[in-house]
Amino acid sequence: MQAEAGSTATLLRQLETTRTSWQTNPAIFKHISEVLTSQWRILKLKHPLHQTRLIMTERAQFDTFSLERTFAVPLARVYRAFSDPREKQRWFAEGAQHEIERYDMQFEVGGREQARYRFKPGTPFAGAMLGADGYFLDIIPDHRIVSAATMAMDGRRFSASLHTFEFHDDGPDATRLVFTHQAMYGDGADGPELRRAGWQLLLDQLHGTLSVE
Repeated sequence: MQAEAGSTATLLRQLETTRTSWQTNPAIFKHISEVLTSQWRILKLKHPLHQTRLIMTERAQFDTFSLERTFAVPLARVYRAFSDPREKQRWFAEGAQHEIERYDMQFEVGGREQARYRFKPGTPFAGAMLGADGYFLDIIPDHRIVSAATMAMDGRRFSASLHTFEFHDDGPDATRLVFTHQAMYGDGADGPELRRAGWQLLLDQLHGTLSVE
């Protein structure tokens, strides 16, 4: 699936967490909520217009960012969190703000990764279906994983991206992960800032999953 579905879904979990701090920082939640809700309204408005060719599409936006994390566990354990479907679903797909209608991962070069989420009532995207369809392009066990994916809301694609995960053994119980995200954002997409924030939260979830074992 790729990471995009997880990242947008994770942003909704961030909204729920931030909601508890309204008294001290109301502007944060208000800003993120307005941005996400605005993007969803754009998608709903543009869909029928594009079908009838009444408006022009927006110019594509391109962006690249890298994130780095160090985990206090052996490299093999971190790699398993990416290569085992059940392990990956725990930190990448599960969340309180949505129901997982489908998650499949065939971890091999050419294998597919697919996800379908239905957002719950009370979220900015209530009832909407977020989908991600990806393929594994390159796998070097314990060293590198490269995949590509598209994301769609209610069947309308809005982004395509390339994901490279590099695993570095920094000691018996220290693994450094370097993640590079290269993307094209189309009509109604979340954009680079929210995508980066979503991936930061996903890696936080991965860290939490590894830490409790």
